[in-house]
Amino acid sequence: MVIRLVLFGAPGAGKGTQAALLKEHFGALHISTGDLFRRAMKEKSTLGDQVRSYMDLGFLVPDEIVMNLVRKELVDVVKENGFLFDGFPRTIPQAENFEQALSEMHHSLTAVVSLEVEQDLLVRRISGRRVCPKCSALYHVDSLSHGEVCPTDQSPLEQRKDDAEEAVKTRLKTFALQTLPLKEYYREKKLLLQIDGSGTPAAVFARLLSVLQPVLD
Repeated sequence: MVIRLVLFGAPGAGKGTQAALLKEHFGALHISTGDLFRRAMKEKSTLGDQVRSYMDLGFLVPDEIVMNLVRKELVDVVKENGFLFDGFPRTIPQAENFEQALSEMHHSLTAVVSLEVEQDLLVRRISGRRVCPKCSALYHVDSLSHGEVCPTDQSPLEQRKDDAEEAVKTRLKTFALQTLPLKEYYREKKLLLQIDGSGTPAAVFARLLSVLQPVLD
């Protein structure tokens, strides 16, 4: 079954986790703008340096930069069995540009699923994240039983600058101002589906599949 979804929600809502489960379930291509940003930064290009300057402060990356990265990625989408966008679009201009790009490829969205999570839980989820600088594995401090070291290679875990508590709060404020209006945008297009994003990943995934079933029938 071909699905073309946007997973919508604040930072820490669980979009990446649910996208991974959906990818396994439907065989669709998972496209995360966060991954696109980190890839650009790793390449140490001018574009990557621009991305880093915004992300380190917890600000949204400007639309023009985001769309340059996304349009490059969309070239491969037409070859895949559907797609799952995670963390994109983040503004109405991005959504409009995205819709135009899909139309040019004779595609349209199946749905936009919004994961609803309380802000206090979002802050705890994000500020507790740690990453291994060696193998890039991602952990949460609540799940670590032997201190903040990677269970695989024993490397000291690090906190990304944009996961620090103050940066998280800035990201959530920016989300409320610039990204939250997208809910109404997609509601008017009759594409918006909303689910409770709290609880275990399995519980959230069960809700997600349930709300998707009517639009997939």
